[in-house]
Amino acid sequence: MSEKTRSLDYSGGSMLDRYAAARRKQVTGDASVDIGGVISGVGEVVSQAAQVEKAKEEAEDLALANWDKGFDAMGDRGSWASPQLFDQFQDLESTFRDEYIAAVESGDKKKQQSLLTQQGNRATSLQAWTETMEAAAQINNGPGWGHVVTSNTEHKLLLEALAKNDGSAKPVVGEGGELMFEFNGKRYSRRDVDDMVAGGTFPSAAKNNFLQGLASQYESGLKGGSWNEELTMQANLNSLDNDKMASYIHDPITGPTSFAQDFEAFKDASFTFPTDPAFDVDNSGTVDAVDFNSENMAKMIEAMQDPKNLNIAKQIIAEYMTLKQKNNFDKGEEKFKEMVQQGRISFDKK
Repeated sequence: MSEKTRSLDYSGGSMLDRYAAARRKQVTGDASVDIGGVISGVGEVVSQAAQVEKAKEEAEDLALANWDKGFDAMGDRGSWASPQLFDQFQDLESTFRDEYIAAVESGDKKKQQSLLTQQGNRATSLQAWTETMEAAAQINNGPGWGHVVTSNTEHKLLLEALAKNDGSAKPVVGEGGELMFEFNGKRYSRRDVDDMVAGGTFPSAAKNNFLQGLASQYESGLKGGSWNEELTMQANLNSLDNDKMASYIHDPITGPTSFAQDFEAFKDASFTFPTDPAFDVDNSGTVDAVDFNSENMAKMIEAMQDPKNLNIAKQIIAEYMTLKQKNNFDKGEEKFKEMVQQGRISFDKK
C-alpha cells in the first residue's frame, strides 16, 4: 500500500491562529497560561520542560567557559598561532624537507619543484586557517554562538582546541596536500571549520531585523494602518534560508524565547488541525493534544529539522513569526482605538 502524504491544510484559519485560540491549559499545579499569550510573549510559562531547558542552557554556558579560555589565550598571544603550533608545523615540514634533500641529491628537479610548490601551498593554507580562527574569535567576542554550535559537543571541543592552539589539535597533511587538523581521531579541513563557524554564529542580524519589524507593526496599528496577513506571511517565508532551520527553531530570534521553547507551552493544549503525517506522532490523522505531550514533542521538533520536511517546517516558522507580528499590530491598533474613544485624535480608522 502506498504511503499517503498530505501537506498542511490552513483552511478555516492558520495553524498558529488555532494555537492562539486553544483553551487555557494547566502547566504546573494551579498555574495556567493562555497559549496565545505565551506565543506573543505576554505570558510566561513555568513548566517542568522549561526548567529542563533552562538547566540545559546553564550547562551549555558552563561548557562555553572553556571556549572563552581558548579565545582569551588568542587575545593574550596577540594572534592565533602559538609556539606549540610552530613546533608542530616544523615537525610536519621536517618530513618533507628530508624528501626535498633526497630529491636534490638524486637530481630530480621535477620532484624538487613539486615539493617546493606543496610547501608554499601549506604556508598559504596556514594563513587561511589563521583568518578563519580570527573570524571565530570575533564571533565569540561579538554576536556569540547559536544552537548549531552550542548544542554540538564535537564542535565546541574542536573550536576550543583550535582556539587554545595548545597542541591538542594537530596539523596534518590530507590527500592532495591540504593542510588539515586532527582532533580526537578525526581530521577537519578548513572548509569544515569555516562552515561550522558560519553556520554556528548566533543570527543577531536576523533577530534585530525581526524586532525592528515588530516595532513597525506596532507603529502601523497605532497609526490606524491595515494588516495584510498574506503579504506578511509571504515576506516571512521568503526571509527563511533552507540551511538554517535548526537556528530558526532553537535560537531566540523573535524575542526572549525560541520557537522550541514556545512550542513546549502547547503541551496538553486542546486543539486539532490537519497536518502532514510527519507531525502526527500518534498516527491519528490529526495533530492534537496527544501529540503535544512531553514524550512526543521532541519527535515533532526533530521532524521539523528533517530536510524532507523543510517546506512544512518553513511554513510553521513563518506562521509563528506572522502571529507574533499580528499580536504587535493588534496592540498598536488597540491603543489607537482607545485614543479615538478618548478624543485624543480626531479621525476614525478607515
